[in-house]
Amino acid sequence: MKGQVEVMIKILRGDIKDSSIELPEGFDTNISNCGKISLTRDFFSSIPLFYFVDKNELIISDSYLELTGFLRTKEVALFPDSEYIKLYITFQTPNTSRTLLKKIKRLRPGERIFFDEQGNLKSEFVERISNAHHRYTSNNLRSHIDAIVEKLNPSDTTFHISSGLDSSILAIRAARVFPERSIHLATCLTRGDGCSNELDNSKRLAEDIGADLVIYDLTNVDIFKEGESLLKNCLGFPVAHPSHLVEYLLNQRIVGSGASTIVNGKGPDDCLAGYSWHLDKFQKAMVHKNRLTVTADADLIELTGSSIDLVAEDDIWKEIENPLSLNKRLEYDARSVTDAWNIIHSSIAKRLEVQIVSPFMDPVIRSGLFSLPDSQKINGLRQKYFLRETFKNDYPDYILDFSKHGFRLDLQPYFLDYDSEELFLKITCNLPWVDRYFNLNKIKMMIDSTIHGKKNYGWQLWSIFCVVNAINS
Repeated sequence: MKGQVEVMIKILRGDIKDSSIELPEGFDTNISNCGKISLTRDFFSSIPLFYFVDKNELIISDSYLELTGFLRTKEVALFPDSEYIKLYITFQTPNTSRTLLKKIKRLRPGERIFFDEQGNLKSEFVERISNAHHRYTSNNLRSHIDAIVEKLNPSDTTFHISSGLDSSILAIRAARVFPERSIHLATCLTRGDGCSNELDNSKRLAEDIGADLVIYDLTNVDIFKEGESLLKNCLGFPVAHPSHLVEYLLNQRIVGSGASTIVNGKGPDDCLAGYSWHLDKFQKAMVHKNRLTVTADADLIELTGSSIDLVAEDDIWKEIENPLSLNKRLEYDARSVTDAWNIIHSSIAKRLEVQIVSPFMDPVIRSGLFSLPDSQKINGLRQKYFLRETFKNDYPDYILDFSKHGFRLDLQPYFLDYDSEELFLKITCNLPWVDRYFNLNKIKMMIDSTIHGKKNYGWQLWSIFCVVNAINS
């Protein structure tokens, strides 16, 4: 069970007797006394896993495209899951085991699936192992980050850079680890708000640490053509918000420049409470849910014909008015937004044949950061406090005091290249079956509101486009 495998498709049966199953690090299998198998994903594993269940047979893969391709060669009938479509449009990164296709599920961090004595597949979350007995220190974090960076070859490695704390500190530490080498940084220029707001600070940081910075211009890309490519050739199903398209396009260009390794800053937000909904005012489950919601229930009902049953998907919503601890909200993020990025990075790495390194996603680092007390995560209104304090002598003030945007894509300026009818055809692909899943008049209303500046439905329209393309692939 040591090391990651590039493609993993194994066929397991409920009465399997052989426990010698090759799995990546962070996964575990057990055989019960009656010969039934269980499969567990460690909470801190960043490797995605998908599985298909039919009767007493379990087929698993770390690639959604590989799994669906394998099943189609076996002439397995695969049908869209309308409940996942609604969850995706509501949250974009829902905490659910569902995927776009029925019977294909996602094994979430900290989840265990097992066959019971009747051969039925069950799932449960296992208790996350706490490191509270060994308090993680600033020295631990500094040494762990530097050890990961030291293993990189700076000549063929490119670091994503924005004005965020996470990507900035990796570039800063890399420049110190390799004082005689030039560190390569990359960012991008897009239309509207988002990446472009951070360019000044990215340029300034590159100059301060003596790094080479390349800014890739994404202002004239065909987002629909590139989005279709991402879904059909890389992801296989819609899994996150439009930022994943920026990630894909940026990484394409980095690989085209000759880099074989890409480093990003993913990780601290869901360990050290970096999102707005980690603040105390979002403790109540209903307030937390409303902050995470992208599409309001009224819009969802008009668009799809019905709402979603949240309680059926996640126990966190059972007592909706009760407060949620910070740890509970962080665990929710680890199984939703962070694991969506696990899927995206894994899929992009396979598609582009590049190594993607996320130092803060190292299991030892994540486990250590999760074990910290709440006061080390949020101090007053200062979020990711432990990261700020650990590297306070490394960060320049213009990074510490900047409100980041990250690689976020503002879709509205790209939509303005089309009139309402053209945009409708782009989003629905002019396919006759789209009205099985969506109210076409609602889509037209969303388009009109967005391009005329009444209300920005950019994320919802992009989600519909992704669903349609994924079903059609």
